[in-house]
Amino acid sequence: MFNEQNDMNDELLVSYLLGEAPSSLRHRVEQWIGSDPAHQRYFDHFQLIWNTSRQITLPSSVSEEEAWRRFQRRTTQASAQKQGAVRSFVSVLSWRRAAAILVLCISVLSLFYVIWNKNTSAPVTVAAEGSAIEKLLPDGSTAVLNKHASISYAGSMKGEQRKVTLKGEAFFKVVPDKTKPFIVTVNDITVTVVGTAFNVRNTGDETEIIVESGVVKVARNNTTITLQAGERTLIKDDNTQFEKQQSTDQLYNYYRSKVFVCDNTPLWKLAETLSEAYGVKIIIERPELRDYPLTATFKEESIDNILSVIAETFDIAVSKNDQTIILK
Repeated sequence: MFNEQNDMNDELLVSYLLGEAPSSLRHRVEQWIGSDPAHQRYFDHFQLIWNTSRQITLPSSVSEEEAWRRFQRRTTQASAQKQGAVRSFVSVLSWRRAAAILVLCISVLSLFYVIWNKNTSAPVTVAAEGSAIEKLLPDGSTAVLNKHASISYAGSMKGEQRKVTLKGEAFFKVVPDKTKPFIVTVNDITVTVVGTAFNVRNTGDETEIIVESGVVKVARNNTTITLQAGERTLIKDDNTQFEKQQSTDQLYNYYRSKVFVCDNTPLWKLAETLSEAYGVKIIIERPELRDYPLTATFKEESIDNILSVIAETFDIAVSKNDQTIILK
């Protein structure tokens, strides 16, 4: 029996299809169907099974009530334990609904399995708009997408590999499975893991991979490197060479932790992150300011408060002009 968000189950769907559901329940079912493409697919398959099962009709010479009485007499031949289970079930449901669900159970064995497995490999695309979102993948792994990022994958993730195509930035926490590598593709770059946590960020002309735990293999053309926890690599589109480096800060975490953590972080890097997070443009007017190191933690602070700390720490001026901020 299907059980997803909003406690949706097959009994409620049967009531909906029978037309017996009150308007509040119909609205609840319709909201559930529209909330996720997987829900829509499940309902379509369920409805097909329902329509098929209704073709299995009783002989016209036998009334529905008499058929139900015969069904009840047959159940008295079962053990006492089974009698109690059947009577409890029938006491909750109307005979019409109970009979429908019994027919559905039989139909599911032959029809639903084939239809469901045929369609769950259809491509799925998940996109984040103005804010970060978290997505549970079919294999149990999770992906946190930064705003304006998107991922695509086969709906069931069946096969020898678990493949995901990424645009933008996302953090992946992968469930280990040595028999099925997890592969993230960004343009012509592939990131292959078995079970680990890592961040991938593509900004159009460069891609950064940071490993939080486990081991990651990064490949592009004929170059392959292996990254371990606390290591990163930066791959520029116009340069075929790339190498591993130490990851020196945790700024990459901001969109899922809502915290900016700086540990001797150069000012230019914090400025870039703040620009992205708050949708502003921050310009460092004096070149010598770019590499000023900052150690601080900002948790759910406003941009004004953060700029105030920067100005006080480095004894610099901050000016604003619409969505442009100048540090000088």
